[in-house]
Formats: sequence, C-alpha cells, structure tokens
Amino acid sequence: MDIIGDYGLPCVTALLATVLYINTLSAGFAYDDSRAIQKNPDLLPETPLLNLAYDDFWGTPLTHSGSHKSYRPLCVLTFRLNYLLGGLDPWGYHMGNVLCHAITTAIFTILAQRLLGSGISRSSGIFKETAVSKEKQGDEPRHRSLLSEMIKTENIGPAAAGLLFAAHPIHTEAVAGIVGRADVLACLFFLLTFLYYSLYVSARHSAHPGRRVLPAVIVVLLAAAAMLTKEHAITVLAVCAVYDVLVVHRATPRDIFNFSLLTQ
Repeated sequence: MDIIGDYGLPCVTALLATVLYINTLSAGFAYDDSRAIQKNPDLLPETPLLNLAYDDFWGTPLTHSGSHKSYRPLCVLTFRLNYLLGGLDPWGYHMGNVLCHAITTAIFTILAQRLLGSGISRSSGIFKETAVSKEKQGDEPRHRSLLSEMIKTENIGPAAAGLLFAAHPIHTEAVAGIVGRADVLACLFFLLTFLYYSLYVSARHSAHPGRRVLPAVIVVLLAAAAMLTKEHAITVLAVCAVYDVLVVHRATPRDIFNFSLLTQ
C-alpha cells in the first residue's frame, strides 16, 4: 500500500482543519453551552445512561411539555464522555470538536477522491483502485513526495474540495461552539453513510453474499448513528437514493416516471 498516494491528501486536509481551529481550545462555554452542558443532568455520572434514550438534547424528558423535542442521544453521549474525562473544563469539549472536524474533513476528502476519480487504491482493502492509478502504477517511482501527489491532475479536484471544506467559514459556528458538535458529528456519519452506500452499489451484484451484505449493514448502522446525532441527517437517505438513480443507473426523467428502474 502506498501510504502517501492513498492517505496523504486526506491527512493534509485534516491537518489544515486542525490548525485552523486550534485557537478555539482556550475558549470557554458560550450561549447554549450553558443549558446543553453545564446544566444538563444527563452528563452527570449518577444519571442512568438509559436516560439519554428518553431525554432531549438539553436533558429534558421528551414527554415533558417544555421539551425542545430535539433527539440527539449520540451527541449527548460524547458530552458525557467529555464530562467523565475532564468535568466541566471547556478545553476537552473544544478539543473534541476540533478532532471531529479534522476526521470529517479527511472523510470528505476521501469521498471527493472516489467521486472525482483519483480514488483510493484497492490495496487499502476498502476503497477502489481507479484506472488512472492502475495505468501509472508501473511507471511511477516507488517513493514519491506528498507535494508531487497533490499536484497530479487527478488529485487537483479532490485537493481543492478537501482544502475548501477544511477552511470554509460556514463551519466556524459548528466547530467553535461546543453544542455545534451535533452538526459536525452528524456530517461525519452522513458522509460515511454515503461513502459506504457507494461501495454497496458497487458490490451488490457480487456473487459473494458477504461483499453485498456487509456494506449494506454498515450503511444502515451509520445512517442510524447520523440520525441519532442530529435529526436533519435523515436527508442522507434521499441523497443515497438520488445517487443510485441518477448517477449509478443514469436514469432519465422518463425512466423515473415510467418506473422502468424497477425492472432492472
């Protein structure tokens, strides 16, 4: 496996994402952090863990008339882990957000590599080997610099996408504000769901049941994790469906309205 060729670019974009938000580690709690973290009884060790399944994001029972009805137990579970490790020290909570953003950026870059054509080599055991990398495999030197990998024609698109994702100011509130972790984590599981769904559609006609079933199970688990992190992640189901219909099957509007896809 070529570490630089396979994972160099995702590591670079993740590093940039970390560097850009490292200054948030010295920040404190702000705005909604008070209710979601400092005053949330679900973070306390003496609160039964099962309460996370019945309470909203702010620690209020969903059946209560004053409940916000925002159901995000997986995100609250990460806050509870932060509390277990460092109490109410905001440094650990901000570090968690920065790490989540870095990982999300790396996954986004890998997805961009897959969709835009540079791919990840089959030797990694997870992602596909593209025709470009396969053709050039015998012509390239064994040891290549990370810079030379990034400026390859097939890497320019994924590199631009990954770097823009890492640095785009639209992420600032979600990463710098601790309660924004719900958005960052939901995005992470959203991207992983879509990534594994793209792997599933590539393998669903395989003669080996394991190659079909395992990606499908992973997709279901990741989609559930996304929705348990923040409600709007349910849209990943629509994204996967649109990808399958319009990209994989290349369906036309006529195909869709005639339900001809059901016969394929």
